[in-house]
Amino acid sequence: MKLILLLIIIFPITAISAQEINKPFNLEENLIELNEAQLAQYTKYDEYVALLNQYKNHPININVVEEDELSSLVLLNPLQIQALIEYRLLLGCIIDMYELQAIPFWDIQTISNLRSYITVLPSSTLDIVVKDILKNAKNNLSIRTSQVYGNNKKNDIGDYLGSPQYFSIKYGVKKNNVLQYGFLAEKDAGESFFKGAQKNGFDFYSAHCFIKNLGKIKSIALGDFSLNIGQGLIQWQSIAFNKGADVVSIKRQGQVLKPYTSIGETDFQRGVGVSVGIRSADLTVFFSDKKNDATINNESADSISIGTATSIIEAGLHRTFAEIAKKNNNKLTGYGFCLSIKNRNGKIGFNFLSQHFKIPIQKMPSVFNLNSFHGYKLENRSIDYSYSLKGVHLFGEWAMSNNEAKAFVGGALKSFSKNISMSMLYRNISPAYWSYHSNAFIENSSIENERGLYWGIIINPKEWIQINAYADHFKFPFLKYGVNGLCNGYDYFLQFTYLKGKKMQIYSSIKTKTTLQKESLFESVVATASYQTKQIWKNEINIVLSENCSMKNKFEFLQLNFENATHKEGYLLSFSFKYKSKLMPVSFVSQYSCYETTDYSSRIYSSEFDAMGGELVCYYDKGVRFSINGSLAVSKKIKVFLKWACNYKYANSSINAVLQNSSKYNSVINEAKMSVVFSF
Repeated sequence: MKLILLLIIIFPITAISAQEINKPFNLEENLIELNEAQLAQYTKYDEYVALLNQYKNHPININVVEEDELSSLVLLNPLQIQALIEYRLLLGCIIDMYELQAIPFWDIQTISNLRSYITVLPSSTLDIVVKDILKNAKNNLSIRTSQVYGNNKKNDIGDYLGSPQYFSIKYGVKKNNVLQYGFLAEKDAGESFFKGAQKNGFDFYSAHCFIKNLGKIKSIALGDFSLNIGQGLIQWQSIAFNKGADVVSIKRQGQVLKPYTSIGETDFQRGVGVSVGIRSADLTVFFSDKKNDATINNESADSISIGTATSIIEAGLHRTFAEIAKKNNNKLTGYGFCLSIKNRNGKIGFNFLSQHFKIPIQKMPSVFNLNSFHGYKLENRSIDYSYSLKGVHLFGEWAMSNNEAKAFVGGALKSFSKNISMSMLYRNISPAYWSYHSNAFIENSSIENERGLYWGIIINPKEWIQINAYADHFKFPFLKYGVNGLCNGYDYFLQFTYLKGKKMQIYSSIKTKTTLQKESLFESVVATASYQTKQIWKNEINIVLSENCSMKNKFEFLQLNFENATHKEGYLLSFSFKYKSKLMPVSFVSQYSCYETTDYSSRIYSSEFDAMGGELVCYYDKGVRFSINGSLAVSKKIKVFLKWACNYKYANSSINAVLQNSSKYNSVINEAKMSVVFSF
């Protein structure tokens, strides 16, 4: 009752205050909010934020950018990108930013989102930029550290071997979107530093050099790079989202080769890649050779051979003797090519990827592993396509692994006008299909064992109103991991957005998903599962009180209903306040959240302001969380970011009681972060 009264009081106050709003909202924060459900499972969250900041610091020239690079902005759907390309072919270079309104399917909101990331340069200026490529280098050095206080430092084996601090150094140089190079060094909390297993200092080192737009050579990647092929059925290592609020952005799109700058320690290539463009064809060849963490079987068993790898470890954590023993146990060598043939309306691609493990993979015997990959060599072949005609965009990929199992993903996008757009996607993936580091548009956690049909629609009845909805029906033909039965499911989503110019943003959405699930985190792997219906209702109001003050209010309610009548629920209520001084180079953001869930299975993910843009926080049990972070520009070349957060969980919370073997436990967790960025 108190919660309802609080909502009744707070939301009208914020709506009244919105009458003085006169500043647009931060796009990066909005994108994080809209995609937080997907980012919760995304291991390269830092790359997502860094990509947006990179294009803000180095805007793309809209008159010369190609389709692959423009799609990396993740702000345009394929129909909008194709419309821009056709507009340039027909009418030549764009003269002014206001001309973007004449491009079909480009609405005011899209142009407003893009303004910070693109530039419009006339042809006379383009020659000057090319001559000055090597003179305009921009250097960036970022040093980050953080520590969590108050949580239990022990695990099942014992104390972590290293210090509790997280520490990373990232250095990068970029020259006019043509040359980019840099390095990264990182130490996770609990890992040793210049001692023990890490006598060389950091646990993870990465370096990259990326060159592009050198005549017929479109790009050269040296060191660590990401490889993205087709629709992700055989390989996709860059940013890619599945089901979310933007129901039209369901196509995998981006550059085949990209420099790797993330702190993730596994999902990338280490070697060399080259893309060459000859007339209407693009050819990319690549070679990679890097070590992977793996669990090696050293005991005699009838079903598992001695010296085989029973699993590949991708966490990248080396804090205990057990984790260190798995470090770099296996080596993966890969090579292949992508040949793409283009015309004005579309393209077709032929792709081949071969990967060889030094130690063969042989998973533990289990009914769930009957179709799993085993052996030394994993090969994939695929054909991908895309085609646009009269407002319809078709795309897809057909793939096969070396055991002859097949997979297909295909979709269509259609814009009837600037007010109505629709999307459709069908996937059919064999239970025996094999792939590694793939990421296609699916419901399952891995590219295997799924059939599904997805429909989405966006309606803009007015410029300030948008309705987004999707429906997805899917089934798993074979046993899904952890569930002892065949199952199917459905997923429905509806969101209403109100945009009062630059004055107010209101989001209200409801999501319903039904599928077969275990009821508890602590049940055995083969525990009996039942059909679960998960409903999430979310409301959010963003306002700006003045040019230097803004507020955000969010309420989220979650329900879990199992067919055996078990009921679980959770709620999250958060308030944040942002201030940026006009007189001094100082800004800060404070956020307060209160939450309660039945247990961990009814957890809620929500975004929170962070020292470098934003982060996702997992809320479960019962408690409150407060955070404050600020930034200070010491000079034009030095900027400091600070954050402190405190999470207090009340007694009798279910997870704490289990982990601490006590029915009464109050948990107080403090977190401190600091980042220093040097630009020169």
